[in-house]
Amino acid sequence: AKTEHLRFDYENVNDDNVHCRRQISYYQLLKSSILDEITRQRDINQRTQLEVDNLKMQKQITVQAYEADKQAVEIHNDNIVYDLTTNFRLDSNGKNVLTEMLNEIREEYKVKNNEMRDELHRK
Repeated sequence: AKTEHLRFDYENVNDDNVHCRRQISYYQLLKSSILDEITRQRDINQRTQLEVDNLKMQKQITVQAYEADKQAVEIHNDNIVYDLTTNFRLDSNGKNVLTEMLNEIREEYKVKNNEMRDELHRK
């Protein structure tokens, strides 16, 4: 009877051992798949971050180019006013009209500038 009882206990321990090994194997597979998913998500995150950084750089370059163009236009307008006043020897009344026109152009340019900036920031 003791031998049967010991054999029964041994078989139960052996069954428990097999069951535990299966569970360990299952959890190792689960751990492996979770680690693979974490690696995949990190890769996606890194690629996304690179794209975001690239877009930020493109935006900065666009803004700088736009600012440079804006300054070039203002300098060009000032040169035109200078050339007109110098070449046509405008008196103070003529200069005032020319200055008013230039100021109107600048105001219109500022409005367009703000609209373009808003559109750029929306993108």
